[in-house]
Amino acid sequence: MLNRLFAREGSTPIRWLWQQRLAGASQALAERRFGGVTDVAPSFGFSDVSHFSRALKAAFGRSPHQVMG
Repeated sequence: MLNRLFAREGSTPIRWLWQQRLAGASQALAERRFGGVTDVAPSFGFSDVSHFSRALKAAFGRSPHQVMG
């Protein structure tokens, strides 16, 4: 049933969760709530900083360092 609800919106529960994690990480970077990318990535469930950086750039078109400005 949950999958059908998300399908109506053109998404899946996993995709939605992934987007929420990336959005939260992006906001945390922009607000400088952490010391740097190596602190933000694991705080949002990413065990590999390189993977996190690629995912963030794919989602928002900016690298973590660009988000931090």
